[in-house]
Amino acid sequence: MTKYDPAFKLKLVKQCLAGNSTNGVAVKNGIGHSILQRWVRSYQQHGLPGLARQYSRYDAQFKLDVLKRIDQDGLSDQQAAILFGIRGQNTVGEWKRLYHAQGINALKPHREREPAMPQKPSETPVQPYPGDDERTRQELLDELGYLRAENAYLKKLDALIREQNAARAKKRK
Repeated sequence: MTKYDPAFKLKLVKQCLAGNSTNGVAVKNGIGHSILQRWVRSYQQHGLPGLARQYSRYDAQFKLDVLKRIDQDGLSDQQAAILFGIRGQNTVGEWKRLYHAQGINALKPHREREPAMPQKPSETPVQPYPGDDERTRQELLDELGYLRAENAYLKKLDALIREQNAARAKKRK
């Protein structure tokens, strides 16, 4: 999905609020009209922060509160998302599906937050195969040539098997 900057969103929202149709503004700017309608409603509900990108993690209680509010007030998923400031288009629908299928436990976060940077690998030297240091350079090059040839042979064999399987599947149809 393409990301749009808040200034671009605000420009289009203001055009719509000035009386231009969302369809016309959307077509003119090459975006879907439903996306633009969502931006307009979000701007009306939350102002400029409603157009900013937001990356949030929601706890199970918040998700349950949203689902209860939908049931109580008869809100659509999109109306609830705008009301609660949830930016993901399908997020509320996904919560509903999970809740009805698996209950409250499905709404709980499943994994811990990943570290921002992966851990550096330990700097232990690579251990050579036993006996490698005793072989001559030519012996190692000969083995390398043999292994490369074996690898090429196996790749060609795999391609031939795939080709035969595709031909058999084609005949079955």
